[in-house]
Amino acid sequence: MEVSKKTTSRALYYVVLLVATSTACNQVSRKLQPTADGASIRGAGFVTLRKIGDLPEKNGWFSIQFEDKQRGWLANGLNLWRTTDGGRNWNVIYKVDEHEFVERIDKVFFVNSCKGWMLRPSGFYRTIDQGITWAAVTTPLDYPKGSLVSFYFSNDKDGWIVGGLYHPKSLKDFLRESHPNEAVITRQDNSRAVLQASIFRTYDGGETWHECSIPSVSYRIILINFSDSDHGVIVGDEDVMSTEDGGKNWRLSIFPKECNDQNRENIYEYGPIALSFLDRHGGWLSYKDGRLAKSTDGGHSWCDLLQPQEVWAPDEQNAFFQKLYFTDTLNGWGLKANGSLFGTENGGVTWVNVDTSIRYDDLFFLNKEYGWSVSKEGLFQFEGRAP
Repeated sequence: MEVSKKTTSRALYYVVLLVATSTACNQVSRKLQPTADGASIRGAGFVTLRKIGDLPEKNGWFSIQFEDKQRGWLANGLNLWRTTDGGRNWNVIYKVDEHEFVERIDKVFFVNSCKGWMLRPSGFYRTIDQGITWAAVTTPLDYPKGSLVSFYFSNDKDGWIVGGLYHPKSLKDFLRESHPNEAVITRQDNSRAVLQASIFRTYDGGETWHECSIPSVSYRIILINFSDSDHGVIVGDEDVMSTEDGGKNWRLSIFPKECNDQNRENIYEYGPIALSFLDRHGGWLSYKDGRLAKSTDGGHSWCDLLQPQEVWAPDEQNAFFQKLYFTDTLNGWGLKANGSLFGTENGGVTWVNVDTSIRYDDLFFLNKEYGWSVSKEGLFQFEGRAP
């Protein structure tokens, strides 16, 4: 069989790259806490955005992560790139077959230089060589037993996967007028099954999974975040829960009538989309109708902070906050689904448009001093000054 020069060159490239990284990946890497929902630099009034460089291409929707000031990853659904010079140059380390849509990259996160996790429609994957090769990881939430929606890892051993497990459809489920997308399936025997929210934890990097005990709620868990090893919040299609013991026990959050609008529209169509859990004193939850809720007691209770019309202007499209990041109880960032970047200096009561000229895809903050934003126009770094 004749092998093309292009195929040979590509194969040789990956062999060289794999050899070059194998030594580094055998070294002990420092622990990296995922800080996407709890770190930023100063508020909107004290920052500028400085362009670092161009992206390797402009197709797709980009996500960004950095391990330190120099090393980071960039993904756009079909490709994964790595930088070792702060984002000025990018080298492709993994490519998805563009004809295999089911293999697209939905979410990728690295816990250190070598070890990372990737979620695709086809399953859950793990890498130990900086993202060059990926191996499928079997989980209790694999389809058709369940639906894996998101994940969270605090280091290379300890992590959680969230979503739902399919159970026979009950009369109560049958009488409901609507369900979230993919909440109900038809099995091979023509019986109907509905999702019940589930969360599993691993202590050994995904080798084994242990189901966590949570209150019985319907459908899926879609968001998860921890502020430290003990305090965390999970958000479902219908309910919010918090923990104070590392996820061993979860309690349902409350939404008091005296501080929440009880006349909400379709809970699934306008459900939660973004979570920022800073600490036991500060948490923010964004909804797809534009509403913004806040917790000041570790996620135990939530009150409306902003109504939809205060976030979503009449002439805007996709104006809800799809990403939220807070430094402390006052200063934070909100990235709308239309790419508009906003900042707040009063805990989310009011927001200021940081940059009206560029539409951004993603944000990532390493700590209070270093943050990046990515758009089709390039990679930008936040630069702050004292007030």
